[in-house]
Amino acid sequence: MASSNQIVAGHVTRSWTSWGSDHKFIWTRYEVAVDDVLAGPQNSNASSTVVVSEPGGVLDGKAMSVESAVRYTTGEHVVLFLHQFPSGDKRTVGWSQGKFTIDAGDRVQTNGARMASLNGITYTELRQRIAALSQRSAAK
Repeated sequence: MASSNQIVAGHVTRSWTSWGSDHKFIWTRYEVAVDDVLAGPQNSNASSTVVVSEPGGVLDGKAMSVESAVRYTTGEHVVLFLHQFPSGDKRTVGWSQGKFTIDAGDRVQTNGARMASLNGITYTELRQRIAALSQRSAAK
């Protein structure tokens, strides 16, 4: 959480690929409709979205693959720990460690062994844990 600028919950609405500013790397961009901001900047716009950029994808007949890159699926309900880079791009913190999927039963599904202890807790419980960590960080 320490390297996150923002933690949001929402639904992936679409994806697309684009070249980086130097035209050397392909990025897959994922638009997430934000339902809840758990930490970090609040957007006053009621229909806020964030765009998450992850390396890799296919564009202009070229493919770039990054083994550890986080992938999203349209419609997926997620909680994301995000870091904003100087370029303005937001990326998932810690590769897949910064992405939690919320299943139809409102339960958290983690994407790595390091976070396995959170597997199966409710979204409400995850939200409470994040709030407690945020309060402790603010108190330091």
